[in-house]
Amino acid sequence: MEATVVVRENWLSRKPRYNGWKWMVAFAFLLHFSNIAFFNGWADWLPATNRAVFAEGQYWRAWTALFAHSDLGHFFSNAFLFLPLTYLLTSYYGYLFFPAAGFLFGGLTNLIVLKTLPLDTSLLGISGVVYWMGAAWLTLFAIIDRRSSARKRVAVAVALAVMLFVPETYKPEVSHLSHFVGFVFGALSAAAYYQFHRAAIEADEVREVILEDTVPLSDPS
Repeated sequence: MEATVVVRENWLSRKPRYNGWKWMVAFAFLLHFSNIAFFNGWADWLPATNRAVFAEGQYWRAWTALFAHSDLGHFFSNAFLFLPLTYLLTSYYGYLFFPAAGFLFGGLTNLIVLKTLPLDTSLLGISGVVYWMGAAWLTLFAIIDRRSSARKRVAVAVALAVMLFVPETYKPEVSHLSHFVGFVFGALSAAAYYQFHRAAIEADEVREVILEDTVPLSDPS
């Protein structure tokens, strides 16, 4: 007899541990009102530039820039993924992972990108955080959800990443570097989260042992 261990339930198949709805609703209002503020007198306060941050020491702009958007199209394109990912990440991994770690790395991403920009080019938008969120969710899915093979999980994660996060065309007005840096930070943050919580995550798995008869049938001839 040969024994095969199959995972039936895990961290992601069970009911979420945290109330992600309240965070999703709170951020929906926060993004909405920050967008209104940006177009009604706050346009000089929220965005970040190389000069303002590094020459004038206004490092806080690396984080306020996350809440400024160039227009409604920019706003809704980010909100489309930001809000559901807020619910998923907060519900399953807690607020210290998101929003705390997510926005910390969002600001750090902006600091890295601003170093590469001309002195007075504005950087704004939450897309770096969205890419962090997407990479974090897909990486943790590929690591944790062992109900299917590793090859299948990685294939699904890569396919979703390409479909949702790889742009069809290059746009010079878009900071593709912030997307890339945010995505890398997200994958690394997810790997660190798993290592830190590995014992609890693996303890949550429900496994089934399946016995298979490996004795070959006799030849009737």
